[in-house]
Amino acid sequence: MITGILNITTLPLDLNLDPIESPGPQTVDVIVTTIAIPTLDHHCLITVITLSDGIVLPTRIAHRDPVVDQPLTFPSILHIRIENLMILQCLYTRAIKDVNVPKFLQDDLKLFNGIISDLFPLIKEEAIDYGILDEAIRRACRRDNLKDVDGFVTKCIQLYETTVVRHGLMLVGPTGSGKTKCYKVLAAAMTSLKGRPSVSGGNYEAVKYYILNPKSITMGQLYGEFDLLTHEWTDGILSSLIRVGAIATDNNKKWYMFDGPVDAVWIENMNTVLDDNKKLCLSSGEIIKMTEAMTMMFEVQDLAVASPATVSRCGMVYLEPSILGLKPFTECWLKKIPDVIKPFSEQLESLFDSFLEESIIFMRKSVKEIIASTDFNLTMSLLKLLDCFFQPFIPVEIGLLFPDEGLIYDYQLDDVGISNIEEEEDEDAVSEVGWVSWMDSSVEFTLVPDTSFCDVIVPTMNTIQMAYLLEMLLTNHKPVRVLNLKWGKSFSSAKCLLLNPAIISTLLKYQE
Repeated sequence: MITGILNITTLPLDLNLDPIESPGPQTVDVIVTTIAIPTLDHHCLITVITLSDGIVLPTRIAHRDPVVDQPLTFPSILHIRIENLMILQCLYTRAIKDVNVPKFLQDDLKLFNGIISDLFPLIKEEAIDYGILDEAIRRACRRDNLKDVDGFVTKCIQLYETTVVRHGLMLVGPTGSGKTKCYKVLAAAMTSLKGRPSVSGGNYEAVKYYILNPKSITMGQLYGEFDLLTHEWTDGILSSLIRVGAIATDNNKKWYMFDGPVDAVWIENMNTVLDDNKKLCLSSGEIIKMTEAMTMMFEVQDLAVASPATVSRCGMVYLEPSILGLKPFTECWLKKIPDVIKPFSEQLESLFDSFLEESIIFMRKSVKEIIASTDFNLTMSLLKLLDCFFQPFIPVEIGLLFPDEGLIYDYQLDDVGISNIEEEEDEDAVSEVGWVSWMDSSVEFTLVPDTSFCDVIVPTMNTIQMAYLLEMLLTNHKPVRVLNLKWGKSFSSAKCLLLNPAIISTLLKYQE
């Protein structure tokens, strides 16, 4: 029952219905009779109308009407309902975009925006001002020597919006798309804004994230297990982290990042965590309730082996390398080059602008790769090789021409020990910088009698070149993956390791 709509007002009313005939002499009490006539409370009526349309802001809408004290007519009620419909369409549009835009590709967004404009042609959505959050994200990018690309900042904001409405989400995208930096930059930005009002309501809180790879450990190490002999329960890594977070008394956000492929082997045990129950059920019978400050995140390349039950429970934020491009990587790298190379930063930037993308396009069209790579991977490989060259190098004026015979790949630069900081220089030796053949640096091959055929290694130009690059990368502590290219990787790897026992980098050799 609706109360408060009618106000009871007492009015005098003349009961004489015939104004011509004058009644006989009567007292005033007989001539005038007091009755009750209801008058409408327009504020309350507009509140009821707006609530029936699903609007939760009735007070602001009701007081907006300048003729609120006048009687409500059909046009005025129709006007209110049309205004409510426009507000609802704005809310629908915002909700649809917030849920779907983060997981669309750039090409799909054009089609999606066209569909939305056809469904709601009269709606003009205004851009949301994230204010201090946008500024904090850009400051965090600059602090970590990252380029604050607008597309990357947008993805960070989309990740924040997803964490507000979901306690389980997935960061999906290929290598080099910025998944790791996305949540780390957002965590740093939110931590720097701790205590300040947020755009989603409430205040920003500090963020602490925990990273683990579920595919690198067993199920028992992840969730916990019983000992087969003593039947004693041992907590897993995840259960220990969740238990500590559940009993924490602070309001800091806790993000649990699973950096690895999502498959049914281990993710199915988290269905009760990802749904509305928010409970981690262990094999021991213990149930740990998640708090509002906890968020489960998954950093994956794709969802090829993920089950529909898992995908339907998680929010999605897709990152693609096209939102970054290659220029931010080279710009950030140029800021970290040694001081002796900084005078040449403009020339290096010009070379990157002129040849980097063109070289990658040429390679995609004309070269067959043993293992598929991304543009980001090729760019970072180039920058790491340049780091190796710049590390011991002292800039000198060198003007040399390539020899007329052979190709440029047949020669290497003999810098007379400039780049070799470990060997002692012979003061009496006089040498000049020049181009020498790769084969000149090889030891003369001698076949030892009674040597097994499989142990005979004949050095070629390819093996010498690859061994040189391998030794240079390992000496500068760069991780290397040696592929099955039939160039004597076992011999070259062993030779480099024996000649450089202080190498601490990891050498991963894959045999396909």
